[in-house]
Amino acid sequence: MVPGDAYGAPELGVRFNIKVNMSNIINIENFDFPGFSGIESKCSVSLIFPENKEDCIIVACTQKKDYTGTSITNGFENILQKLCKEGLNGSHGEEFKKLLTKSIEQESSFFAKLKSLLKSNVELSPNYLTLFEEGILIWLEIYPPGTGIVDDRITVQRVYITEDGSPVWSNLLSREYFENKLGVKYEGIVKYAL
Repeated sequence: MVPGDAYGAPELGVRFNIKVNMSNIINIENFDFPGFSGIESKCSVSLIFPENKEDCIIVACTQKKDYTGTSITNGFENILQKLCKEGLNGSHGEEFKKLLTKSIEQESSFFAKLKSLLKSNVELSPNYLTLFEEGILIWLEIYPPGTGIVDDRITVQRVYITEDGSPVWSNLLSREYFENKLGVKYEGIVKYAL
């Protein structure tokens, strides 16, 4: 368990004072991802680009209401990988592609040389640990009322990646966390869960 701050978010030494122009958002209302046992799975994803922090994106991944496929928590790795693969192909805009490409460029030169020597169909993938640790990618999981940890309200958790590549979820995040830590309006982030 990662120790948390007063808002239920783990302390990783990175502080954010982010302002978001809510019009600088890419919404993917029906994002398909591979679920368990080949089950067709869907969620909503919003890519939010803060106006005062150039190298940052907030990903709000929202569970669909009345949904019976793989949950966004169980599908986290698949959603992350598919979203980033599509992002590197430019499917979700140049700004997202640029942020993902930066994390690839930060890989050690050994791996870069090895990839070029192999000259195979090795697909580039971002350094997920770098994306999460440096606050380039802030991942939020949102569940509508009746589908999350608390039955009578929307629940939101932040997802982090540990050094071994495992995901870790924060405690439930409060409305204050969005405004005080992320600098965004709660209602703008959770709109697909309402």
